[in-house]
Amino acid sequence: MNYLGTLLLSSIVFGIIGCGGSGSDTSTLNSVVPYTTPTRSDIWQYQLTGDLNLSTNATVYDIDMEDTSAQTIQQLHQNSLKVICYFSAGSSEEWRSDFDLFNAEDMGNDLDGWDGERWLDIRSENVHAIMLKRLDRAKEKGCDGVEADNVDGFINNTGFDFTAQDQLEYNRFLAKEAHARGLSIGLKNDLLQVEALVDDFDFAVNEECFGYNECHYLDPFIRDKKPVFNVEYDAKNLDSDAMTQLCNSAKALGFSTNILPLNLDGSYRYNCNDYLFTTRNVGFGGADSFKFHDNIYMDVADIIDGNYSAYKDSITDFNETAFNTLHTHLTKSKYIFLWLTKEWQESWFNTVSLQHLMDEGKIPVFIYWYFGDHLQEQGYLEANHDTYLQDVQRLGRFLAQFHGDKMLILEPEFNKNSVIDDAQQSALFVTTISDAIDTIKQYDPNIFISLAMMDTGSRTTQSDLGKCGYEYCALGDKTEWSRVDTIYTALLDKLDFISFEQMVAQFSRDPLDPGTWDDPNPVSYTDDEIGIAYLAQRIDNLAVFLHQRYNKPVMMPYIAIATATWNDANNDGSIQDDEIDADGWEDEALHVYETLHLQNLFGFGVMELFDNPTHDLGGYQFFIDNEYHLGIVKGAILDQQRTGAIEFKTTLLDAIFK
Repeated sequence: MNYLGTLLLSSIVFGIIGCGGSGSDTSTLNSVVPYTTPTRSDIWQYQLTGDLNLSTNATVYDIDMEDTSAQTIQQLHQNSLKVICYFSAGSSEEWRSDFDLFNAEDMGNDLDGWDGERWLDIRSENVHAIMLKRLDRAKEKGCDGVEADNVDGFINNTGFDFTAQDQLEYNRFLAKEAHARGLSIGLKNDLLQVEALVDDFDFAVNEECFGYNECHYLDPFIRDKKPVFNVEYDAKNLDSDAMTQLCNSAKALGFSTNILPLNLDGSYRYNCNDYLFTTRNVGFGGADSFKFHDNIYMDVADIIDGNYSAYKDSITDFNETAFNTLHTHLTKSKYIFLWLTKEWQESWFNTVSLQHLMDEGKIPVFIYWYFGDHLQEQGYLEANHDTYLQDVQRLGRFLAQFHGDKMLILEPEFNKNSVIDDAQQSALFVTTISDAIDTIKQYDPNIFISLAMMDTGSRTTQSDLGKCGYEYCALGDKTEWSRVDTIYTALLDKLDFISFEQMVAQFSRDPLDPGTWDDPNPVSYTDDEIGIAYLAQRIDNLAVFLHQRYNKPVMMPYIAIATATWNDANNDGSIQDDEIDADGWEDEALHVYETLHLQNLFGFGVMELFDNPTHDLGGYQFFIDNEYHLGIVKGAILDQQRTGAIEFKTTLLDAIFK
């Protein structure tokens, strides 16, 4: 036990609260008033000074009660946030509005290091009366709960001789009176009495238990499935490696941990539930390994490491100089995007290689595309519900074997009309995804999970059609984007982030008349019809729209810009090889990647690293021949496989992996 740590922690006080007003006759209060309680899935923001930052990825705000207006609290509630109001229950502060209510005999020694602050005699009836008024004020202002600070004076040099039993009785008094007013309450520090008080308090607020090696004292809260909101102030944790170590430890314990400045002014904030979301990174997708010739598969880890010894003598036309250039760029990637389709097999993945990448700081993002386009089929979701959940169990076991941060994207492109326009199907989809998340979390509670929508809607530059919400629809289509609201809202508490995909091409099947597999009906678009010049801004607009609507970080797990174009020279409505320009849209793709920024996205991935001659082979190809041009690296094609004669599309690599 680090008593010095506890003594120091118990004396930390920040702008604490006190409010005037009349006290309440507790005999008239209903002791079972329902109150809003934070949960272990909540992410907290802790800010007691400075202009309140309302844009954090948090579901609970812990703010100073006196310095925060009722209007601000109302605004937080309008954003679907829970509000904890902070005040000191164990010290007086000469700057508080109710300071004059304390008697001289109520106040003891100064708090070491905190000018104008003195310990209180927690046995005083007058102190009790002042605290009741503060709880009344918290209720009047609309607080959901309270954080009562400095409630471990019994182990400090307070100037009074009250005992541990006195402290227990006082803390229970605070909890009982908070609950009587419909307020939840957190136990602040007081680690030596956690076991005795856990039943009385709804959550814990702790300062620097990792720094003082005291986190084990908070086990009773985790055991009882109550949240622990922890803050660490040591600036050493801002180092990337130290932050990773701290956050891995916090997540393993089930804490919601913030790294914050000591004065809690909001100047910076790193939360271990979303610290991955506070930096901006890119990645690439395709597969765990890439087939180049015959049965030669080049492993992703070897490409990133630049280790080609096992391949260069076996792959036809292997270009070591080009692969070294590729290696240089891919070392700057953070994410590896891996697809798991309905018939996925563990043998598809080199688990040793993936763990190696994770140990090197890469983050795998698994894209689980089980239902896919079958969601459009009437009755398919219901008929396959049980089978899906069985496969989810297999998925959960598979993902749990990897140690480190990992993400899971569920059902990309889920927003089919059949799902979002049919209330019954929508409800079934929500239940299915909710059950899937619960199942996966049983195997690995620390995996980050999202549900990915398509960017649907009009893209024309001609008009906003009276519904898009922007000057023209190429910049976005808010009416269309809003159609997923019921589903995202229903699942919001279980999603760690929101995601969307982006796929565009100059030609594809005609979505209104797609034709058959053997006889597709192609359609080509002008640049104005597809709005390609505005795609980067559209992506940014969609990220802002989703973040503001759901208050979650936003990722684009895959973007695919097919770089071939088609000119129907003979006007026969079919595609001939001599009508395709494989390089036709390279400049358009380059413009998107050069102007796309990550201000509102925490990350994105290019769907394919290499042009893939076998993409969707044997399946429905929406982009027809353009399916083979989704990558950012060209590859010579022989018998529908790559060779080692890769070349780069303009400077796409430079634009993406800056």
